[in-house]
Amino acid sequence: ELADEIGVGESLAEFDVALSAALRQHLSLETLRAFSIITRLGDWEVLFGIGAVVFAVLAARRLRLLAAAWVVTTLSGALLNRILKAIFERTRPLHDHGLTAEEGWSFPSGHASGSMLVYGLLAYIVVRNTPSVWHIPAALTGIALVIFVGSSRVLLQVHYLSDVLAGYASAAAWIAICVAALEAVRWRERKAPRPAKG
Repeated sequence: ELADEIGVGESLAEFDVALSAALRQHLSLETLRAFSIITRLGDWEVLFGIGAVVFAVLAARRLRLLAAAWVVTTLSGALLNRILKAIFERTRPLHDHGLTAEEGWSFPSGHASGSMLVYGLLAYIVVRNTPSVWHIPAALTGIALVIFVGSSRVLLQVHYLSDVLAGYASAAAWIAICVAALEAVRWRERKAPRPAKG
């Protein structure tokens, strides 16, 4: 639906352009500098580093299925984003403030998608494997990180709002599919008859 609304003359596309122009005109350099720091939380180097640490922790705790699901979901989700960018080939908005320079296609946002994949899935893992006292803090932290990274892309004018929404939507859908598959495998393992002892 988002992809259908970003064509020439579509209302969402016109809103994207107007919002980006307004932000370029009214945001102060200090505000842009602050969000140029926040946006680094969605850089691929940061997300890859977090991904490697999470995989190492899961492997060390012998959570092999979860470790495999982590790698498959995050890496295939990143590949999905690249494929979608190549399909839609949307040009980025003008960003000439000099604080960050981005190349490549705009739709959907890789930072929004990557932050949803890594921080969102990490929140799920924490909730799934810790006492209930950690569930709400983990979920709120994950949501905050995803929102801050995505909004930073719009405020820095390196993405349109619809790019970020599409990044969120595609990554959330992919996480849902992968988590559903993981839970189905876990359910089958629990239901499988265990060999009798002796």
